[in-house]
Amino acid sequence: MLFQNFKPARVCKNKSWYVEYYAYCPKAKKLKNVRIKLNHIKNKKERNKYALYLVEKINRELYNGFNPFIKTTNRKKFSEVIDEFFVYQRKRLKEGIIRQNTYKDYRSNINTFCKWLNEDIYVQDFNRKLITRFLDYVFIEKDLTAQTHNNYLNNLRALSSFLVYKGYLEIRPTDNIRNIRTNNKRRTVITEEHLKTIFEHLKEYNKPLFLASNILYYAFIRPIEMTNLKIIDISYKQRLIHLNKELMRSYTNIQAIFMYSQRV
Repeated sequence: MLFQNFKPARVCKNKSWYVEYYAYCPKAKKLKNVRIKLNHIKNKKERNKYALYLVEKINRELYNGFNPFIKTTNRKKFSEVIDEFFVYQRKRLKEGIIRQNTYKDYRSNINTFCKWLNEDIYVQDFNRKLITRFLDYVFIEKDLTAQTHNNYLNNLRALSSFLVYKGYLEIRPTDNIRNIRTNNKRRTVITEEHLKTIFEHLKEYNKPLFLASNILYYAFIRPIEMTNLKIIDISYKQRLIHLNKELMRSYTNIQAIFMYSQRV
């Protein structure tokens, strides 16, 4: 087919005169015809003149992206608004409104959603039914955790809010989609005797892990924060670890006092 999203308008002169063209209907997922009747114009010369005018006008609009089955505000392709979303989030990142990890999550989760789609849909097709299908794919087919399901849903909520903010959608399609209830984390309290055994074993057989364990235990730093540390962030003389706000949940830079163990 020469035209993927439409067939140009043409004049049909039968018993009933009309201008006919085809446009892609997202709901039907196929081309549907549109007819404009002309028999109300009694003078055939004027009818023909008006028909030719309509054909030229409609075809010009079709080539410029017009689609009678799609509202002006949401006839954009999904890939276009995704690009806009990431531009917007990069600006928020630059202004310090969101963290680097938040931006990475947006990109990772939403890119995964786009790969799952495997086609470029119209914005109006980004609806509750489609989102729940994707979340079932994540939770059931991929057999990922409830927390992962909820993370995807939260990032799609951010996208939905952006689409409403920009006027591409009237309501958030993620509304009324609930998080899956997750079990509370189960933590085991390590006794002082057991802790001593662990440190002694690590000091002898795994010094890098021994150092990492000391940082976590004495500085109360989260594992994800520790993995992002750089040598410049650690001052052995001052016994301080500088934590950049981009690496943690806080929006301010802080310093953690590292009470070095004699075992280090």
